[in-house]
Amino acid sequence: MLTQKDRLAKFTDTVLQVFEEKWSQQISEGQVISICWEEISGRIAVGTHDNLAQVWSIDSNDNILPIFNVRIPTTVPAFVTFTGKEDCNVYVFGMYNGQWYVIECRCWILT
Repeated sequence: MLTQKDRLAKFTDTVLQVFEEKWSQQISEGQVISICWEEISGRIAVGTHDNLAQVWSIDSNDNILPIFNVRIPTTVPAFVTFTGKEDCNVYVFGMYNGQWYVIECRCWILT
């Protein structure tokens, strides 16, 4: 029978075998507290503790392209997700005030 330590080691070994870092960059001064990946469009949305909601696109050559960066002064984006439409719009749910926001982005990203 596997112990907790054995299971963790097995899990860690598996993750390390398939992980390849492609890109690294400091995106804000605050901690990243929410991240969302949309595989179909190749977009990543991030919410940070210093009130930022950010979206990037990953092109077919694995280049990271910024789409937008918005500071929401009234809340911390505790959860970010895409609207599910063919646009760049993002839902942002506030941590402390319970409000939600739609950040509209009228752009088209060609990958």
